[in-house]
This record gives sequence, C-alpha cells and structure tokens, in this order.
Amino acid sequence: MIHEALELLRDEFRQGLEPQEIKAGDPHSTTIFLPAAKEIRTFTHAPPPRQHSFVTIEGFVEAVKKYGKDADPTVYVSLAAVVAVLKDDGEGQRDSRITLKLVPSVVFAELERLNTALSQDQMVRLLRTTLSLCEWNKPIRESIEVIKWIRNDEGNSDVSSGRNSLGREVQAAVSGLKSPIPETASCKFLPYPTIDGVAPVEVTCNLIVDHTKQTFLLQPQPHAVDKARNDAQQLMLDVLGEALECDVFIGTP
Repeated sequence: MIHEALELLRDEFRQGLEPQEIKAGDPHSTTIFLPAAKEIRTFTHAPPPRQHSFVTIEGFVEAVKKYGKDADPTVYVSLAAVVAVLKDDGEGQRDSRITLKLVPSVVFAELERLNTALSQDQMVRLLRTTLSLCEWNKPIRESIEVIKWIRNDEGNSDVSSGRNSLGREVQAAVSGLKSPIPETASCKFLPYPTIDGVAPVEVTCNLIVDHTKQTFLLQPQPHAVDKARNDAQQLMLDVLGEALECDVFIGTP
C-alpha cells in the first residue's frame, strides 16, 4: 500500500501537479486528491502499537488476561523483560505490547567478574557486601575470617587459627580451623530481586587458597553462571505458564 502511494505521488510531481491532502478525520488513513488522475485516493496505514508497562507479575498477568482475551497474546521471556504481544485490531496490523521490566540480580555480574585473586580483607568484604545476597551451602565467609597468617622458620607463609601453626601445606593448614575452608561452595540467590514468586538459582564456585601469597580466588565453575541465567528465564517461564493460558517462549518478539 505504501509503495503504491509513493509511485502515484512520484507520477504527480513529474507532471508538475501537486497532490492535495484531504482531511478526512480518520487517524488510520490518508486521503489525497490526484490532479493528474483526477481522482481521490485513500491509503490506510497501521496505527502505532499500544505500550503498557508493569513492575509486578500480578499486574502483568492481570493486564494480559484483560487486554489479551480476544487478541491472541504471545509472551516472550528474556533476561531484561517479559513482553506480551497482542494482535488487537482483528486484522493483525496492530500489535499492542505489555511489558514486565526485569532487573537481574547484581550477583550475576559480580560472579562473572571473579577472575582475580583477592586478599583476605578483600574477600571478606566481598562476601559481606554484594555476595551477602547469596545463601551459601557452606560457611565460606566464616572460614576465611578466622584465618591468621604466620611465617614459619623457612620464611614460608602458614595459616593459623589464632592458637597453633597448622603447617606449610594448604590441606594441613586449613584442616585444624573451626570452620575448614571448603574447596567448593554453592550459592543460591534470587535472579530478579524486585519480582516476587520466582525461585532462587544456584551457582557452584571453586575456592583456591594460595598460602604463599596469602590470597583467595573464588571462581564460578565453567558455564555455571550461564546456566543460572538460563534457569532464571525458565523459572520465569514456568511461573507465567501456570498463570496464563497462552503461548510463553524464551526469547524476544
């Protein structure tokens, strides 16, 4: 329809005649008078989509049920948003959208940045701030907090619980602590802290202690963060799938 209109306007201008728009009062069409052809033509165009935004699952679901009852809604879930597309003009020309904005947990980004060894103070601070949003399956922070580093007779760094030296080897060093330092630990956290009703996701990390440098390296296991992101989307899909009677997919419109 638009291509046809442009061709007609081009022909009018070539003949030196200027088409005139006729105000018909219809926001979904344009009516013009073509002097060369001596006729009036009306061209229809699709109206802009409606946009509705919500910040809760309850509000989003209610809106989809209300506005999508006869509009064949389809819902798409991504990490950044949930979007429902509704064809509400009866001819498939107007797609209204209902959006639930998602704010992923800062823990995702923090875990992805864990590629540098930290001092004891830095590691404890991290576990007390951003990673305090996690529920750990092992007392990782408590284990690290009680460590006291000492130097043995050879000048090498050892670990002490505050009373006795625990030797030069890492395993021997940590075995006598009240809360032994685990080699692996799993953390659970809410993928979308501002959204209620979505279960936590889990990431397993490796903890490497370098007693010679007195540092700690906490790293997610390979692909663990990516899996948690995928799990978050699937959990959101499951919640919406139970609440809505329409197709729900992972992706974007």
